Amino acid sequence: MKFSFKHHGLTAIAVTWISSIAMADHPNQGDQTLELLSSTAISNSLELKALDQEIESLKMQERASFGSFAPIISIEAGPQYSDIAGQKNSGTAIYGKAEWNLYRGGKDQIEGKIASENAAGLARQRTALENRIRADVAEAFYEMQFAAESVALKKEALVLNGEQQKSALSKNKAGFTAKSDVLEFDLREATILSDILLADQALSHSVRKMSTLIGRDQSDSGLRIKGHLERRSRLELNRATLAQGLLVNNLELQKAQTLQNTLALEMRKERSAYYPKLDFETRYGKLGNAERVNPDNGDLTMLLKISIPVFSGLNTTNRVSALAATSRAKGFDTDLDKAHLLEELDVLISAVDAIQKRLDVEEKNLQRSRDYYDATMSEYRKGLKNSPDMVTASERVLEAKIRNLEFRRDLSVAMARISKLTGVSLK
Repeated sequence: MKFSFKHHGLTAIAVTWISSIAMADHPNQGDQTLELLSSTAISNSLELKALDQEIESLKMQERASFGSFAPIISIEAGPQYSDIAGQKNSGTAIYGKAEWNLYRGGKDQIEGKIASENAAGLARQRTALENRIRADVAEAFYEMQFAAESVALKKEALVLNGEQQKSALSKNKAGFTAKSDVLEFDLREATILSDILLADQALSHSVRKMSTLIGRDQSDSGLRIKGHLERRSRLELNRATLAQGLLVNNLELQKAQTLQNTLALEMRKERSAYYPKLDFETRYGKLGNAERVNPDNGDLTMLLKISIPVFSGLNTTNRVSALAATSRAKGFDTDLDKAHLLEELDVLISAVDAIQKRLDVEEKNLQRSRDYYDATMSEYRKGLKNSPDMVTASERVLEAKIRNLEFRRDLSVAMARISKLTGVSLK
């Protein structure tokens, strides 16, 4: 005779758990979307605020450089005494003085351009930094989703195990199974509880990481995210587009490009020492010289001075050569960085393709594990399977769901890292 044992509570919970896809309505789901968290992180970023101050400082330096094209006007005065060849003279010189730098080999213009280039470079880096922050927040967001849904799945598995445990206990009391059948579910309960503790720890760690990114107090554990790790539609990545985005938008390459542009301007500034300099100076008032103070109050002198450099001990030549060597070295470093970054991009593109393929396989395995569980539960109710079989079937479903979540997370994280690397948004 075949024994048929029905437990309607167990059946209802099992159907709900098995029929759900590999994501759980985690109880700590809140209203914090990825877009909202990214916006908060950008608004609170100390790094961005520091960069804004640097940009403002460079803009002020650029404005200050225009002052070198204006005349410098001053009033000079002081007592003077001289005794030359028995001729004594004393008096007080007082006069207005105007000095005007007319040309210094283009040095003044270049100094303004250096400040302007640095400000523009930091502005470009700011855009790249915002993209990096968004990508970091996205990566942390997906980790939080995975941790939260893992906790929820394990808690659901714990509830199901409890119902199975009650069923096994009823069968044991009726004399149809041994005590060991009940112990199987006791052991599984202990394992699940241990896994929940570990998953809770991972969730707390991800919450602290997100709190740091958005500038929130880490002691506040009330951060709740919205949404689930859903399966993304299959994405075919265009390597050429991503590589172009990397070369244009990558933060490290932006810094390197700004440095190269600045070094080129610095070399032009040093070469300005080769060119003549033209200055104009005028004085008006009660003038004095090395011998005497002129008693008249309306004296006027005007001087147009041309200075032509002839020899400076190769000082200028050596400085230009040093800057040129530095520029070449930085160029080699940048080329090497580009090669490494493109290699990293290729690895990520390959990872995305592999994860998508594995996710296809895992979703099939998830369905197979559900079918296996359904068949095992049906046979268990008929008395054809025992508790170890049910435990094994339940574990396979949970493991398949967790693996499915892991691959969804890994796919989303890989895409966030590609966006961080290239500045190209991948939805």
